[in-house]
Amino acid sequence: MIWYRSIGQLEIIFICLFGLFYLAYIVRILYIAHKLKAVMSSLYLKLVLRASYFSLMIVALLGPSFGDFKKEVKSVSRNIWFIIDVSPSMKCKDLQPSRLEKLKFETENLINSLPGERIGIVLYSQNAFMHCPLTYDQESLFLFLRSINADILQQKGSNPSAAINLILEHNKNNKDESNQKGILVLASDGEDFEETLEQTVINLPKGYNLHVLGVGTKTGDRIPEGKGFLRDQAGKYVTTTLHKDKLIHIASIGKGRSFWINEEENDIPLLSETIRQSEGTYVETQKIDTTANKYLYFLLTAFLLIITDTVVTVNTLKL
Repeated sequence: MIWYRSIGQLEIIFICLFGLFYLAYIVRILYIAHKLKAVMSSLYLKLVLRASYFSLMIVALLGPSFGDFKKEVKSVSRNIWFIIDVSPSMKCKDLQPSRLEKLKFETENLINSLPGERIGIVLYSQNAFMHCPLTYDQESLFLFLRSINADILQQKGSNPSAAINLILEHNKNNKDESNQKGILVLASDGEDFEETLEQTVINLPKGYNLHVLGVGTKTGDRIPEGKGFLRDQAGKYVTTTLHKDKLIHIASIGKGRSFWINEEENDIPLLSETIRQSEGTYVETQKIDTTANKYLYFLLTAFLLIITDTVVTVNTLKL
């Protein structure tokens, strides 16, 4: 027999209280019997009955399990690709300490909420770079994630199509059929998307869904560059804002949803729940030994004995 929990302080306290109160009760009956010069008839019968159902309740509390059997458990996983924008606009500090640093922090929280999933990271600005292939190793993912900065590609422009095509080409070269589908999470402020993005998303193969994770605010801010801020050819400061409508449109044609990270919204828990509810890929079937907690049998028996104790009355003393 296997126990869900071992006997602890709570159970010991209950047993001691039961023993003390019942000992006091017996002493009191003995005293009354002595005073009345009566004979005790059924005192010990009640003691055995009450000790029995009290013991059964303690056993139920400990959670006895028995009846070993084999159970088949199917392992299901999802391939999740984070497509992270590292273009200059992600340096903007309308979210503290910056859009990119805020995104990295929230992405780590998201990965923590998705144990057992295969996750990869692709970075892009004008071009794309496979930063971390699909892996189950969360610690490795965190190391790769923390190493990201907005100067890692040292390019201007924003071309998420390059990142999507890189993922598709990578999966195409992998003969494992489970890699031929996945969830794409495009994390960006939507600034300066290439015109080819819409057509790329429309042409996504079956089995792929694209969600967008918008990072930034509608009011926006200037883009840091060196010790100052980025200026255009006319010498004016360049400002960047969250392009919410553009991101919503991309999510809709990608058969996905749009989520936001800004001062008022944090949709990371909602994104995590959406991913967990998505269809997964079968990995393997394992047979494991399992037992069932049978506390209910002991509890029902104790309940029947309590009813018996209540209904059946006996004369404790005979004069």
